[in-house]
Amino acid sequence: MTEVISWGNQVGNWRCGVAANVTEVDERTARVTVTSVWQSLGYGFNVNYCSAYVSMDGSGHGTSETVHAYSANGATVQLDAYSKTFTVAREAAAYPVTVAASFVMPDFQPGSSYASATVEVPARPSVVPDS
Repeated sequence: MTEVISWGNQVGNWRCGVAANVTEVDERTARVTVTSVWQSLGYGFNVNYCSAYVSMDGSGHGTSETVHAYSANGATVQLDAYSKTFTVAREAAAYPVTVAASFVMPDFQPGSSYASATVEVPARPSVVPDS
């Protein structure tokens, strides 16, 4: 699982988190993988249906799926639910991008939770011209 950057609002006994991992692809592009993280907070869950969404700087993608997560009362369970990798240009200087994730659960403890954070895209390596 990627490192959780930020947690969203709590709905009943669960919440959404957003995680991001920036990897260099080549000198001109980088990849940012954004993951929606679902977490139960000390309560037993068996989630039958949810909608998960991830975005980077407003460009996003979502999916609807079953999340099989059961925890006994008193236990906290965390799992990655949906990921998407975005390819971005590397500029002369590092720059921030906003990543976000959300969950919507319509059945048990229905509601939505949203989390966002900022990550840095690394700068393009400088090229020293030949003399």
